[in-house]
Amino acid sequence: MPFIRKKVTSYKWPVKVESPSAELPGTFDIQEFTAVFKQLGRAAISKLVEVGDKELLEAVLVGWEEIEDEKGEALSFTKANKIELIDDTHVSKAVIKSLLESLEGASVKN
Repeated sequence: MPFIRKKVTSYKWPVKVESPSAELPGTFDIQEFTAVFKQLGRAAISKLVEVGDKELLEAVLVGWEEIEDEKGEALSFTKANKIELIDDTHVSKAVIKSLLESLEGASVKN
């Protein structure tokens, strides 16, 4: 099959967040959501990695699905909600891991 270069501006990728369990000491709860990442070139990603995790996440995370608030209602993607979400160290670590998997996953699997 030939390679078809598409000018995709974003893509969805699963994120697994491991947070310390409030009920079982020494264990983690695993929750999942779908991140929408902005498609960036190699140079842009490299610059953002050098600047820091917060800046990287602010630039590449452009949406999400399957995130709810404590009342069980869908958490809308807003600037304020995004800032609050990426301030959580467990979430930011999981999103960065997912982003790296999306960028390197194909070469790792081969």
